[in-house]
Amino acid sequence: MWLRVSGTLFLDGTGYLTVRDSVFGVAAGDPAVELLQYDYQRDKAGFPDAHIQVKATGQAWRELLSACGRSPDGLSKLHLPVGASDTGQP
Repeated sequence: MWLRVSGTLFLDGTGYLTVRDSVFGVAAGDPAVELLQYDYQRDKAGFPDAHIQVKATGQAWRELLSACGRSPDGLSKLHLPVGASDTGQP
């Protein structure tokens, strides 16, 4: 598996280092095939600032799930939290 990380930072009006945008991509296989990508774009119109794109089909997912001892249909049980729960717990 591979993790791709990129982002842009800026100083906000109070001097804090702040994320403008970021991308975290997870890939697997040889050659590498992207499995999912988590995107954040501050104040983006038309869709939520943070979102996950999952490429939920393909040989790379089957191989990865099998290597982890999971059923090839285990993707439906994969939880990808974005943000804190209602209780304030991460």
